[in-house]
Amino acid sequence: MSRKAIAAVLARTDLASGERLVALSLASFAGRENRAWPGAPAASARAGLSRSRYQHAPEQLVTRGLVAVDERVTGRGRASTVALLFADAGPWWDGDINIELFEAVLTHSPVRGPERLLLATMAALADKGGDVRDLSTERLCAAAGIADRTYRRARTALLESGRLDLVSGAGGRGNTNGWTVSDPRDGGDALAARTPRRVAPPAKTSMRKSDRLGPGAAASPNGAPAAPPDR
Repeated sequence: MSRKAIAAVLARTDLASGERLVALSLASFAGRENRAWPGAPAASARAGLSRSRYQHAPEQLVTRGLVAVDERVTGRGRASTVALLFADAGPWWDGDINIELFEAVLTHSPVRGPERLLLATMAALADKGGDVRDLSTERLCAAAGIADRTYRRARTALLESGRLDLVSGAGGRGNTNGWTVSDPRDGGDALAARTPRRVAPPAKTSMRKSDRLGPGAAASPNGAPAAPPDR
């Protein structure tokens, strides 16, 4: 898993919701060199998207120059190598990333859409105890890539389901609240979500059409704050 790739997704403001979910999923599979080779079933499950919708979103990322397919392969149980160009180019979120809780949410939580975006974002920004503090609503909305009204609906649903707890807060867009993100492995979500296994690393052969992530490759996007080091 690449902290740098996750931080790059959190810092971007130009991703549609489907693109952001796919980018987060790919980041969860990436290594230090920001390369990943997830099979479509596993990657779409982590994105919380249907197989058909998942396959469309990476194509958009490729077209925009945010992702490139380095190696295309064929054969059951194998997948193409994907280069996360957005992770190399930045900008990046300036702060620590809780990769363990982030991966747990993507792997085990069944929530979808804006709720998944918000929960995964807050999991990534949480400390080791799962607490999210000193972040305004405005910054959370920006990191999750959702509008204020969408944020409030998603937050309400997560609070009602017990996946998120409000510890303290004054309310208001410019104020900061204290939140705790529940680890989905500690509750029913671990049983409800069934994420397919990761596939084996790719072999250099031609790619089967049904496994293709997207057409061609491309170049890189814009840049900004400093990148947190991979550990």
